[in-house]
Amino acid sequence: ESRLKKNLLALHNSLPESLLRIWVTAEELRLRLIVGGVDESLKIEHIRDALRRHNTDFIFLTSRVYADVIYYRPTLIHEKDPKDLPNGQRFKNKATGVQNRVNVSPDRNCLRSFDAVNYCKVNETL
Repeated sequence: ESRLKKNLLALHNSLPESLLRIWVTAEELRLRLIVGGVDESLKIEHIRDALRRHNTDFIFLTSRVYADVIYYRPTLIHEKDPKDLPNGQRFKNKATGVQNRVNVSPDRNCLRSFDAVNYCKVNETL
């Protein structure tokens, strides 16, 4: 169970950089992994627990809170452009809260080729 959660975060970070630049919620991260090929039995609790227990010192993902929502993206991506924040990507107008449409989904089943080792470990555990 512990390895599953650590592998989930590593597997997520194997996606293309163009997707990883986008800030995502925990639920979007879960859906992103499922679209990428992880078994659909992956629960939001797996993601939240992985973030809480295995992302100490932001090893895998950096988080930011905007409008009471926690957004995540890989720490290595964030270090390249620390001024790029969720509100700039997600919202057109801070005053009205109108959101931009942001595509956070990878190609279907792409994780098989990006990180086959973690992909197999995660799906075997689920």
